[in-house]
Amino acid sequence: MSDDLQNRLSTILERQARICAGTVQLLGLESLRDRLGPRWPAVRDRVHQLTERLLKQSLDPADIVFPYGTDTYLVVFARLDERAASLLCARILQDLQRLLLGDADAATIVVRTAVRQVSGDLVVRPHRLSDMMADAAADDAAGESDAKPEGADHQGTAGAPPGGRAASLTGAGGTPGEPGWVPLAAQGGGTFRQDDVTAAWAARGQLGPLEIVYRPVWDAIHQSVSLYVARGRRVRRGGQAVYGYDTIPQTAAGSLSAENLAAILELDEETVRQAIAVYLDLYDSRFRFYLSLPVHYETLAAMRRRRSYLALASRIPAHLVPFLSYHLVGLPAGTPTGRLADFVTALRPVGRGVTVEVRLGRQDMGILEAAGVKGVGVVLPGVDDPLALPTALDGPGTERPLADRVATDLGLVAAEAQRRRLKLYVEGVHTVEAEALIDRVGADFVAGDLIGGWTMTPRHIARLTRVELLANSRQSSGA
Repeated sequence: MSDDLQNRLSTILERQARICAGTVQLLGLESLRDRLGPRWPAVRDRVHQLTERLLKQSLDPADIVFPYGTDTYLVVFARLDERAASLLCARILQDLQRLLLGDADAATIVVRTAVRQVSGDLVVRPHRLSDMMADAAADDAAGESDAKPEGADHQGTAGAPPGGRAASLTGAGGTPGEPGWVPLAAQGGGTFRQDDVTAAWAARGQLGPLEIVYRPVWDAIHQSVSLYVARGRRVRRGGQAVYGYDTIPQTAAGSLSAENLAAILELDEETVRQAIAVYLDLYDSRFRFYLSLPVHYETLAAMRRRRSYLALASRIPAHLVPFLSYHLVGLPAGTPTGRLADFVTALRPVGRGVTVEVRLGRQDMGILEAAGVKGVGVVLPGVDDPLALPTALDGPGTERPLADRVATDLGLVAAEAQRRRLKLYVEGVHTVEAEALIDRVGADFVAGDLIGGWTMTPRHIARLTRVELLANSRQSSGA
């Protein structure tokens, strides 16, 4: 163990006497990284997003989890003992392998428990999932022979879900091996105190400095990569990237504080400053491309914030304005046509037009058309939810129950956009299968890992046919 990790674990374990049946687990993604091999760098961010989602679903509100290093999470359980906590963490790794690879190799899944020995030495004790499953099966067999009542605790598994430790390896529907979660039983005997892990908690959620990055967009009509979308990015400790307005706490909440609103405006304005500075340097080097700048509804909603943003945008050099457009994010449902038209009119002198981000599904875009909007943009659930669409990592026969619904909802958006003569931009196209769906509905602009990842510097306009795009994808995936 590194000195830093040993110091952090020591801080936690020194006060662990106050934690009822508490345990500290290290959940590492090494097994996934090894099985993915050269594909790991391209999918690492999405693997971390899925890991954090599964952890959030599985942990008790009193538990704490935060990233340590590049591909490891430190999980502090408030009440589960070592065996139950190890099984829970191993189950998360098992489901990750199954969801991303189509199968799970229990022999490769190892979780580690941080413990302090009687001698005072700090050690990390490994637990292999295959061994734990064998132990659980043996315990269940012994329990049945003794006619032990269902739900009674096995020796050493205080705090496990009803039905014994094997229940934590069973899906919510009761089918062994299927993804799903058994809710953790409520535990008594004290509460977890956050000040017990102050040193560890301080590292959780810390974000690095803001940087503006760019994603290439494929123009399906002109068969070229000519447009880049700009977005803010911050990197958490451990290396995971957070994009756009997700870098601002509570932007998805119903009501935003004055601090949130100020942070949204600051992010939008800093995006303009950095993106225009980069474009000016590239323009002097004879690079040409189209650039889409994000702007949040809240930035334009209040007159004071709108004036501040437009005052900055009005200083954009005139020779760059024909290459700029704006991507409006966070437009509330039911916004009046006149209000949206005010936004479009205000941005018209500083860009080519406005695209509005909309949700998937049936909706009336008459208001957008009447307000003078040029296009609509949707983000496929695959960007933040690897369960939603098939991916290149899926094994044969892997089911994606949301795929059909996503395809239907996207078709409804595309049909309405075509009826209103609005350009359709689709983000989150990471695979050949997703691109085939986009091709069927007739999207005009496509972005995602299949086209290209985030970069610090846009490139010159380049021709790219659909045949070349798919050929490049197959080569990069090793097909």
